[in-house]
Amino acid sequence: MSKTNNKMLNALNMPSNEPLTVREECEKYGIEYSEPHFESVFYSTENGTVMPGAWYYLFDDIKNRRDLQNAINKYNDYLSTPIEDMSLLSFKYWGIYNKLVKLEKKYSIKRYSPEEKSEFIDKYNKEKQNEVKKAKAIEKVAKEEMTLEE
Repeated sequence: MSKTNNKMLNALNMPSNEPLTVREECEKYGIEYSEPHFESVFYSTENGTVMPGAWYYLFDDIKNRRDLQNAINKYNDYLSTPIEDMSLLSFKYWGIYNKLVKLEKKYSIKRYSPEEKSEFIDKYNKEKQNEVKKAKAIEKVAKEEMTLEE
């Protein structure tokens, strides 16, 4: 192997000075980490392009709600389909949108704005960081007890 390849391999094996992510710390201490998954609902911009992120549903809230998933898919598909007649567009859009709203109420499903989604994930990460801190404290106490016994 060439010297260049050895240097590259050594650089890959060197520990990084960057802090571990919450996921990495959880894995290090054997704590389950499963970042919340959100289902995105599309929105149409002024120039007609369709973008995800109008609002979000927490996937765990909708995973067993087949009718709600179908309504979300129909809504997203509808926004993605170009339609020539704007009056038809408006009429059909409101029908699909109202069905979504009814299903949200039926199942007491919360909509998350992009900001609320970020806050939810931040809160989850903070809870996991607290679990990691507890695990670190327990590990520290265990090490101190081991040194005292020796």
